[in-house]
Amino acid sequence: MTARLGLLVLVLAVSARGGVYYVAPDGSDVAGDGSAERPWATLTHAAASIPDDGSTVIVRDGVYRGRVRLSRRFSRRAVFRAEHPYRARLENGTPDERVVAVFGAANLELAGFEITRPGPEADAAILVQIQQAGGLAAEDIVLRDNLIHDSFNNDLVKVNNVARRILIEGNVLFNQQGHDEHIDVNGVTDVTIRDNIFFNDFTGSGRTDAADTGSFIVIKNSAGLPENRRIRVQRNIFLNWEGSPGSYFVLVGEDGQPFHEAEDVLIENNLMIGNSRKPMRAPFGVKGARDVIFRHNTVVGDLPANAFAMRLNREGRNPVNERIWFFANVWADPTGTMQDFSDGDRAETRDARLDNNLYWNGGRPLPADGDVLNPGDDARRVIGDPKLPPQDGLVLPRWTGTRFRSGNLTIREEFERLVMLYGAPGPSSAVIGRADPVQAPRDDILGRPRDAAPDLGCFEVDDEPPRPVALTDAAIFQPRLAPGGLATLFGSQLSAVTARAYDHPLPRNLAGVEVLIEGQTAPLGYVSPQQINFQIPYDTPAEARLIVRRAGFTGLSWPLRVEPTAPAIFSVGGLAAITHAGTPRLATPEDPVRPGEAISIWLTGLGELQEPLDSGQAAERPIWAAAPVRVLFNGEPAEPLYAGAAIGFAGLNQINVEVPRGLTGTVRLQIDAGGARSEPVSLSVSP
Repeated sequence: MTARLGLLVLVLAVSARGGVYYVAPDGSDVAGDGSAERPWATLTHAAASIPDDGSTVIVRDGVYRGRVRLSRRFSRRAVFRAEHPYRARLENGTPDERVVAVFGAANLELAGFEITRPGPEADAAILVQIQQAGGLAAEDIVLRDNLIHDSFNNDLVKVNNVARRILIEGNVLFNQQGHDEHIDVNGVTDVTIRDNIFFNDFTGSGRTDAADTGSFIVIKNSAGLPENRRIRVQRNIFLNWEGSPGSYFVLVGEDGQPFHEAEDVLIENNLMIGNSRKPMRAPFGVKGARDVIFRHNTVVGDLPANAFAMRLNREGRNPVNERIWFFANVWADPTGTMQDFSDGDRAETRDARLDNNLYWNGGRPLPADGDVLNPGDDARRVIGDPKLPPQDGLVLPRWTGTRFRSGNLTIREEFERLVMLYGAPGPSSAVIGRADPVQAPRDDILGRPRDAAPDLGCFEVDDEPPRPVALTDAAIFQPRLAPGGLATLFGSQLSAVTARAYDHPLPRNLAGVEVLIEGQTAPLGYVSPQQINFQIPYDTPAEARLIVRRAGFTGLSWPLRVEPTAPAIFSVGGLAAITHAGTPRLATPEDPVRPGEAISIWLTGLGELQEPLDSGQAAERPIWAAAPVRVLFNGEPAEPLYAGAAIGFAGLNQINVEVPRGLTGTVRLQIDAGGARSEPVSLSVSP
């Protein structure tokens, strides 16, 4: 069977409000008409050609070279979307040209693309730029679910020069060039940056870290444009700092202008991971801005920096900063090496405020000096261990062309993985219930609602332990289990998010969830708040105890009884998982098997194998089951051609057998493995 059991079928649902059009690498802007059969060749042509009716343009897999210019003003949202996430690559090697230029456009969305340069020879301009053109503002633009990386001359994304109502959501951004940024927000209004992942990894792109790149996000006003305000930086992840030691994760103001370069700026619910050994200026900085709130963020790690929390200062001709407030944040250095909390002259900021934040220096004294702010200035400070997970073995969210290094397939899965592994406080954390609800956002970094007694930092802790209610096999959901078999645990509070494993060996920790059997972690295939699918380790004793651990919170012990064999046949769409051997075709009444034909039966519970196979590891070749196996057709036994591990899977079994001669109609089929029999299933046989 070439398709995996439980295959997730992705259905592309397109709104009926507008038409659907296509772009493909082998399309034609001259001979094409945008249909699936005759697609266009470029997004630029598609944007100019589609009707203004809320249309969707599907962009097929492949590389699209040259500039994409989107300058049309739509009255109804036009969506330009990669057919398969990150498989349509937009790149431009032409000097002084953007990869994507959104100039003076309105009401459009760009989603699911990889946007980059072909290599260092492309000493070109910004990757994506959103700004006005001809006196018309760029407005109501959405940049969502894209991989945007490796500029070789400038910013990755620039939103500047009269743009408004811009949403940058759910992207991965890394590796800008020179003293430039991942996102430069400059002279605009109503910009929201949320649910993104920011990091640098120059070596991973075959580049050298010259330690000269700028901050990941800069919010400023370089040219004295009418305003730069109402900027929201929410629910993002920042990690793996590589860049100038004088730069920041997020910097507000930069260019030393004689006016406040930004105002009404909110930075909240972000996770800033200090996993890199390379120094930075500070995670957060303000230079000539006013009305800036930094709240419910979590800054954690060794984080070598001049200041562990912030730098507040003037640059050039800046006026003094005004009303820079810090509420309910977590600043935690578990290594105890925090030497300087903040930088900046107190005279350069009017009304800098710390209130109700958590501070932790690995149990060592917190630093205090004459700089702008110190933990002692916080009258409602909390000093205690937030119990955040260690950052050992952190896997960067790099796309390999087919999946992320972790095995995940989407940016959102990567986002949730990083949050659960590095941003979720554990039991007895000092953050729990310590925030002021008056200042708390309605949700946390995962978009989950905060409760009436909110927690400090970006993550709202569910301190209820995992609660199992039933343990069954994963095929027919009966309480009969065997070593090496696939099992399903049902309950509540089992996981904070939904996640699945895509690669082998199966992980022992998936989105912060672990299943322990007699203290040994079991391989995990799927976790959600109500369900966990896992493999029972081959060496599990007959009588055992199972415990679920979620981000450190441990549930009650659950009894687990393991029998030598417990065969259970999977089902697909209400039919037994039996296929015509060597094909993915399911045996159905419309496509029955025939006497003498070989079939494959897909099941779990055949027990131990004749040769060792590590739990969680996929079989790379046939390995027979240790117990004797027979297939019963209407009660009559038949010897299998093969009965054992299914190649390419962990915990899945496969039986190949010939259908006996003389059978016809609906046949009752069972598996006998070591004396234990499966529940019977029906098989359609045609003479």
